[in-house]
Amino acid sequence: MDFTKVKMLLFAVFLCLDAFLFIQWHILEANVSVYAEPLSDQYASAQSALANSNVHVQAVLPTSYPEQAGLLVVRGVHIHKSVKFPITPVLLLSAKNTAMNALHTFVVRKIAGGNAYSFLGWTSNQMNRSGVYTQQTGGLPIFSAPLIVSLHGQAVTGYSQTLLRIGESTKWQKTVISPINALFSLAQYLQKTKMTVSNAITDIRFGYYSATEYPSGWYLAPVWRVHSIRAIFYINALNGEVEVAKNVG
Repeated sequence: MDFTKVKMLLFAVFLCLDAFLFIQWHILEANVSVYAEPLSDQYASAQSALANSNVHVQAVLPTSYPEQAGLLVVRGVHIHKSVKFPITPVLLLSAKNTAMNALHTFVVRKIAGGNAYSFLGWTSNQMNRSGVYTQQTGGLPIFSAPLIVSLHGQAVTGYSQTLLRIGESTKWQKTVISPINALFSLAQYLQKTKMTVSNAITDIRFGYYSATEYPSGWYLAPVWRVHSIRAIFYINALNGEVEVAKNVG
């Protein structure tokens, strides 16, 4: 028997076996790495984490939002003013008009730059209520540029308005965290700050926001706006940092 040939044959067999196992191991590793927990399970986990701080989610999670985003540059403030009609308020509603349609007509026809805004929601305070709008850019809301129309009964009693001049987005872009991950960030923030007052989240939406103007310029960050019955939370959609704003409702 030629042991040299047997030795070479065994070596070739083991070499092929090693190559086969190496390939299979990498396929298995790839399959494990791409496994993702189902969204329903992720959402349930986020709800459970928030429930630990006595917060319940009643909002519908957005399914459409940018995959990547950067900062928006603010070129200046075009309009920033408050108007009141204390003596002769503007009649808004009529038998032929709904509140939404009448308010939309008023905003578009009576307010400078009214076409730049989109309806966000209603707030109420005893006998009075307000329609809240936000300036839009690229179909997305700018939460730093609100239009709040005050009503008493069927009449508009005034409004406050901010309209910004928006420049281009920064060239660098980062991946936007999902609304579920934003809720996880909020849960961690609430646990860290020990905020356990009973609360309910009623709205979650993507947009741009910054309450701070720096000497180098004003930049709006992409955020998840989480509206609750007690506060509004702005969660940075790039790094998950949480900022609490005063509730408008």
